[in-house]
Amino acid sequence: MLILCPSPLSQNTPRMPLLALDLPLVQSCATWIVENAKPARAALGLFNMLKPIRELEIHEIASLDRDARVAMLKRALAGESIGLMSDAGCPGVADPGSEIVAL
Repeated sequence: MLILCPSPLSQNTPRMPLLALDLPLVQSCATWIVENAKPARAALGLFNMLKPIRELEIHEIASLDRDARVAMLKRALAGESIGLMSDAGCPGVADPGSEIVAL
């Protein structure tokens, strides 16, 4: 499953930008496709991830060629929960995350 995860617009966000029902889905993702790793790690810190942030598999979108992107999505189709996060807002609308969603 590909999980589209909103990220905070500021690192000073006082609370999590997720609904309580969505949190377990996000926490189940050990693999992430992100726009930029540093702000993604900061955002993931708000979600009380099940694994330490340093143990998550984090890939920047720009570093993945088309074949690597397709391979990641095949993993999602095979049942692995993979998170997709852009730097600000929700992926899929006029940002690099939209390329992953389109695939």
